[in-house]
Amino acid sequence: MPALLSAAKNSGQKSRVVFTSSIALSKGINFDSLKDTPARRKVSADQRYGQSKLANIILAQEVARRYSDAVIGVSLDPGGTKTGLQQNLPSWFRSLL
Repeated sequence: MPALLSAAKNSGQKSRVVFTSSIALSKGINFDSLKDTPARRKVSADQRYGQSKLANIILAQEVARRYSDAVIGVSLDPGGTKTGLQQNLPSWFRSLL
């Protein structure tokens, strides 16, 4: 963050930080599952992925709130972006995108 704040100050323009999210974001974060404990072993890899994507959204919002005078913080779901990554998905699934 110090480098972003310094860059914004020196350039006279706001720095930008982009966090990636996903449609797979979770409904909440189970903080007990963030450490390697028995609680973590009960959470699936998909749930942990969703938690990380939700955390990215929260982090982007907090960066935007705390540093609004110098930094633009945003999150996005790149899944809706039409790229070649979808070419190997089944056609029925591609139609949903």
